[in-house]
Amino acid sequence: MNRRQTLIASAAALLPAFASSSRTDALQAKAAVKAVLDAFYDRAGRRDWDAAGALFAPEFRILTDGAETFDKPTYVRLLKQDDIVVSKMELKDLEIHASAPSIGWCRYRGYFETVSGGKPSRTETAETMIFEKRDGAWLIVHAHASIKQLDA
Repeated sequence: MNRRQTLIASAAALLPAFASSSRTDALQAKAAVKAVLDAFYDRAGRRDWDAAGALFAPEFRILTDGAETFDKPTYVRLLKQDDIVVSKMELKDLEIHASAPSIGWCRYRGYFETVSGGKPSRTETAETMIFEKRDGAWLIVHAHASIKQLDA
């Protein structure tokens, strides 16, 4: 076998290991993204907005149906000012994608039963979040929420 053939054979032998490693990295990234999503909704359910906000990157933005955009400090402040209490929450059709090692995103439909200002409400959402791994921690860098009030 000449040198060229040896190099090609060596590279071909490494491909399955590389592909397996890439799949493992992607699966680990997806699990990490899911853990951050779960942590966000756990903290939100407890109304611990500072802890929920700690999952946001410094340049975090959320966009809503009303063509509104809120940065991290404004969004956390608005959440703290609201008296909303979530009594039921479901995330449906959850899809999580990751481009290991540092980018991930998810989309899902949410169903929420809440009480705000003493008034019960039911809401459906379509949401997308983008995550980035920085210094070993996954952070939410962007979110979009389309919101439909069912009791309107």
